[in-house]
Amino acid sequence: MNGKSTRSRDEPGRTEDDCYDSLEVDFAAGKFTGLFLFVKNDDGTYSTHYRSLRMLYILVIYVGMSYLWQYTLAEMLTLIRETRVPGAYLLFTLLFVHPIPFVFVAEAKKLNDYLNDWLAYQRRFREITGRKLHLNSPRLKLTVIVVKIFLFLFLISFLRYQFSKISIPSKLLALYYYWVVTVLSSVWYWIIFFLYWTGRAMQDLAASVIRNKSSRVTVAEVEALWVDMSRLVKRIGRTFCFTYCYFILFLFLALTVSTYETLIILDWPITLEKSAFFLLTLTIMIHTASIPFTSQMAVKVIGEDFYKLLLDLKMKERHPPNRVQEIDELLQVISDNRPLIDLGGFVTLDNGLITSLVSTMVTYLIVLVQFKI
Repeated sequence: MNGKSTRSRDEPGRTEDDCYDSLEVDFAAGKFTGLFLFVKNDDGTYSTHYRSLRMLYILVIYVGMSYLWQYTLAEMLTLIRETRVPGAYLLFTLLFVHPIPFVFVAEAKKLNDYLNDWLAYQRRFREITGRKLHLNSPRLKLTVIVVKIFLFLFLISFLRYQFSKISIPSKLLALYYYWVVTVLSSVWYWIIFFLYWTGRAMQDLAASVIRNKSSRVTVAEVEALWVDMSRLVKRIGRTFCFTYCYFILFLFLALTVSTYETLIILDWPITLEKSAFFLLTLTIMIHTASIPFTSQMAVKVIGEDFYKLLLDLKMKERHPPNRVQEIDELLQVISDNRPLIDLGGFVTLDNGLITSLVSTMVTYLIVLVQFKI
């Protein structure tokens, strides 16, 4: 059989990615700033090569930013000592972004393997169900637009409020760090959101099997797809363990400082500069809360919500003599493959993380306001 003449665009073996093809702009922005080392091959898979021109480009970018970092650090310390303008400390905390690209490259191989496994899962989903993961829904597109608008407003407020106070080298470095934060937040959010959306697609598939509307898909195949999906969910935390842990620490520091400075300037009249800083603080809050909140939704959809459908599928099968044994086996499978997004076992990405960050931030704010630091 001739592969070139028989392959179609929707065939499972076709080299297309129903999810990450929509992130081409974000990936391109990340590669431009020296974040992503992987490349997409002609066969649709991803590969990472440390001995490559892309790695050399990343090193050049990082060395250049390291030089600017030393210059900007001295300027920020001078700015903090000589003036009490709102935003001086926030610009200083932005320097903590510097190690993120280096750590991200160190974890590049894990990201590469995750993308390939995710691509294999999509192919298997198409092979079993005969349809693609329809992720380009109107709701998804609307969410993309809203997120991009917030990120754009973040950039405008940052440029308008802060860049008039620092030199050109520091402006370049601050813009680079801001871009790193924006790209990482966007990519991480959509990777987890794709898990949530796939869980919804799996629920629709299981419901159609229960209603006898999907004759080509068996209960065993639905269970196998769920097991693979659950394993991908657990792997996502290990894939971004160190970079996201550090990223969360940075966002917490930036949010605490920006909230404190917002409280300082919260008086009349509300000027354009103050409004820009309020918007900047709000956007940092969205950055901080969006990923744990989406992780909670993804785990709920793929976890406890799907358990009920799996049990309904097992009860629907006509094997009364073996039903108890099959249900026991299913419960064991569920117990062994519980979806959970955690960062190497240290931090669980759910709403509990948001609660912990808020309570800790309030404690720090009380100390800062009390001693007027």
